[in-house]
Amino acid sequence: MTDLIRTEKGNFESVESKQLATTFKVNDFHYGRYFLPSTLGHSEHEDIAARLIEMAHQEGKWVGVAYPALMNELVKEFQNQWQEVKVPKKTGLFGKKEEEVHLQSKPAKEGEEAPFSVLSSLPQMLQNAPNEVVAMVDQGLLQKKHFDGKFEFANADGEKKTIEGCDVLFPTEKMLQMIYDRQHGNVPKPKAPVKG
Repeated sequence: MTDLIRTEKGNFESVESKQLATTFKVNDFHYGRYFLPSTLGHSEHEDIAARLIEMAHQEGKWVGVAYPALMNELVKEFQNQWQEVKVPKKTGLFGKKEEEVHLQSKPAKEGEEAPFSVLSSLPQMLQNAPNEVVAMVDQGLLQKKHFDGKFEFANADGEKKTIEGCDVLFPTEKMLQMIYDRQHGNVPKPKAPVKG
């Protein structure tokens, strides 16, 4: 039996996420889309944390996100920012022409600005995103819970998908405390080096 409840916007609530509201108000956290500079000491972790804080701002309460939805969001952002371009390669042996595939940033649409995301900025960062999630869980920055029901979402290509069960990621008190302390100046200043 799971204690997870779906919200109207498709995210999740848990007993723990409701308890976070007793310690932290959503509006006490400031974020960029998707960055929280100098808060967690790791830009990839700050990217994921900023996404969770943005969802909390949109919902007006602390919520978790389904792992497949988070990964699809990153892939979609990557696809919106980059395009494959075939580039002629030096003429091959016996005059054979070859092409290489390169990534080139897509021109921004008028009036539209892409979010700043470390994780969707380069292919190698996007490929490493699952490892960053695992590291955050291992460090106690994210809580992973399992949702046993059917989960529907649109993949990066816009196709509707339904899966049976998925992991859901929630912010933890530890993560929010770290961010809060950095943003509100509650961090002790480093000691001056001792001269010997």
